[in-house]
This record gives sequence, C-alpha cells and structure tokens, in this order.
Amino acid sequence: MSALIKYTKFSLFLGGTLLAEANSVDATYSPGTQKVITTEKGLSGFSPGAGEMTLKIDSAMPRAGIEFDYVQAAYDITILDVVMFRAGKKVKTKGVIMDASEQGGADKPSAASFSMTCSIPEFSTL
Repeated sequence: MSALIKYTKFSLFLGGTLLAEANSVDATYSPGTQKVITTEKGLSGFSPGAGEMTLKIDSAMPRAGIEFDYVQAAYDITILDVVMFRAGKKVKTKGVIMDASEQGGADKPSAASFSMTCSIPEFSTL
C-alpha cells in the first residue's frame, strides 16, 4: 500500500481581497522568449522578450454577490495587486481584468468568469 500524499491549497487575493468563492484558477506563465532563426543555421538561439502572466478565474456567485465588482474593475482598467499562495510559494504580480462573463440558468448555479493579463510575477517561498 502506498503512502497518502498531502496536497497543497491554492489561495488567490485580488486587490487585498481573498477570492473565497473561486472554484478554479488557471495561471499561465509566458516568459516571452523569442526564437532566433537565421537562414544559414536555422534555429540559432533564443532572445529574451516581453514576459507576462495570464489568469483565468472561475468563481461561484453567492446570493450576496462576489467579493468585488470585477465588471467595473474591467471597465475602469483598475490595476489590481494579485497574490497567490500555492505549492509552498507566494506569487505576486499586478494585472488588469481584460474580459468578464457571467453564467446562469435553470437547474445550475450562477457563476462568474474573468481573465487577467499581469506583469511578470515575483516568486518567494513561504
């Protein structure tokens, strides 16, 4: 019999507010690395580019509403502080909500989704 494994919790704070109702967070880290291709050698190496991080957040929508007005923040182009805790690390960045949507219907819970584009994250251990 194999030993049980303890898994880590994923927490996300936007603008200092814990998104307690977030049910999924997809973080994509893009360093912006550019390929250098020449006519004689083909792939010759790599060059640093403009890095970014993108977040896709899906959240349950309680009757009282979610933790902050993500739609207004998107239209106001509010720069939000983002702090994530995952896998024994703290990830800090700043970002803007690029799009937002809401879902609901018969026999299903209401939900909200939004995507953010963020600056290159800073990582630290807990």
